Amino acid sequence: MILEEYLRDECDVRLPGVLTFGIKEAYRYHEKLLQSTPILREPEMKKAYGHLRQGLVDVSLRWVFEKSEIESEIINKAARNNVNGYTYLEVATKGATISPVKTRSPKHMPRKALHRVESSISPFQLDLFDMDGRIETVSKPFLLLTYGGANHKLEFVELGIPDAANNSWLDKTNILNAPVVYENHTVDEMKKGLELTFTHAAKELLKDDRSDTR
Repeated sequence: MILEEYLRDECDVRLPGVLTFGIKEAYRYHEKLLQSTPILREPEMKKAYGHLRQGLVDVSLRWVFEKSEIESEIINKAARNNVNGYTYLEVATKGATISPVKTRSPKHMPRKALHRVESSISPFQLDLFDMDGRIETVSKPFLLLTYGGANHKLEFVELGIPDAANNSWLDKTNILNAPVVYENHTVDEMKKGLELTFTHAAKELLKDDRSDTR
């Protein structure tokens, strides 16, 4: 696949594994939080699940990149079309700018959002393929890190190049089983450190009265 080749040739080879690890750990803690916090199991609280999950994903991705050896910049941006303070995460790294978003299934595009439409309409996206069918490397592509599954379970993690203006994908690749490589830490050490971060973050997220705006 074209995107797979691009990730291999132009991005840090550890990138897919770090992204997947961050998403998996966020889902793991989300499930733990639901089981250990009785109030969250009340039917009325289900509307907060999406807010909690997104917050944990953002916290997790920021943390795993800070602890990795991958050169990156984590940016929290405010959505210009949302007056309630909605923010979204972007990871700027070698070869790509990546933004995470939950989708209904691997085939579905995420809900239309102004910032995703604007990001996907770039010189890179408009001139995506050269005559040989390769991705042009004159600028960084904007990639969506999509994830999700039924009943709040994680069933897929993918990277894709969106054509948000046409509500379609230019190319996608599955990274759910990408290997996790940390040169200076074991995976178990990473999980323990992230657990402490999640515990603090979850308390703040549960106090956030904007759960219906996320």
